[in-house]
Amino acid sequence: MSLTAAEVEQFDREGYVVKEGVFSREDMDPIREALGRIVDREARKLQDEGRLADIHVDASFETRLAEIDKLDQEAVREIYRNLLGKGGGGFHGPEMLGMLRHEPLLSCIESLVGAEIVGSSVYRIRPKMPGWPHGEVPWHQDSGYFMPHCDQHLIVTCWLPLVDATLENGCLFVLPGRHRGGIIRHYTGG
Repeated sequence: MSLTAAEVEQFDREGYVVKEGVFSREDMDPIREALGRIVDREARKLQDEGRLADIHVDASFETRLAEIDKLDQEAVREIYRNLLGKGGGGFHGPEMLGMLRHEPLLSCIESLVGAEIVGSSVYRIRPKMPGWPHGEVPWHQDSGYFMPHCDQHLIVTCWLPLVDATLENGCLFVLPGRHRGGIIRHYTGG
């Protein structure tokens, strides 16, 4: 599964392309199951400590954290931190590597950068709770976080939602064509 000529043209013109069907639901199951096991493990720890009365074991992957959040927002923050891990890229199981090596994904990226693809260890798991700002990221350019010598290379970022993404639950927004204006200086911290 490569990008079509029209999709490559859109990427060049607009700075993004949406490619449906790169991953099937079954392709996503391993990472969803692995993350579900982490949520379960951390929720059970909190239950054993007496901090959670109900850990919603029967809730779906899509709703379990939100159900726990209704009971105890601080508990969900703890689970969230364990999903993020050190430096924000905490989940690093073989399931993540499987996603990064997924042949249809690599084929799409190859359509943009050629056969020599270098993967980055920078990735994020960002659960979104209703009405909870954690996991929200303000407008930015991913390239703004790299050193200036990287600017000469095309850096492709792939967003892979693990649940159906809607306006209500937190989809990705892009500014079409903004990439043509260069990289804006980024500021971090307060």
